[in-house]
Amino acid sequence: MDSSDIPAARAFLEAHIDSSVYLLANMMDLGIRSTSSPRSGNFLLIEEGRHVAGVFCLTLRGDLLAQTGGREEFAPLILEACRAEGPAVVSVLAEWTLAEALWAALAPEPGFTPVYECKSIVYGITRVPAARSVSEGIVIWEMTMADYDAWEPVDRAFCAEEGLAVM
Repeated sequence: MDSSDIPAARAFLEAHIDSSVYLLANMMDLGIRSTSSPRSGNFLLIEEGRHVAGVFCLTLRGDLLAQTGGREEFAPLILEACRAEGPAVVSVLAEWTLAEALWAALAPEPGFTPVYECKSIVYGITRVPAARSVSEGIVIWEMTMADYDAWEPVDRAFCAEEGLAVM
């Protein structure tokens, strides 16, 4: 993947935003090439015809971040490319169909020790067009940067409770 592929990769990830928000954030925050950050890695594309069919990255710390729109048949191709990248895969973050296929392929490998397996939705995004009341005293609205100061301590508390590193 090179810089000319970023718009197509971004459009693909945004089309699957519920299960690729972390991969997309990594791409936008750290770029498409490994840097000194352990969260960085080289982004790779899977193309079918002339269209993006998958985007993935193996971070320097061994986190495999992948999106294929639910296509599990790409798991062997992704793992083969990751082996060429260098770091051993220590975790998988992908939509469940692909994550399950990757995990099943990794589990029998010598030296791979499954430590934790979890199926959960990390983020769910629902577009709410404008503030609206859903019941007495409760209002829902789309967050903006103006809400960050109120949201950030709640997010950090969630990460601490889940044992996640806060960067």
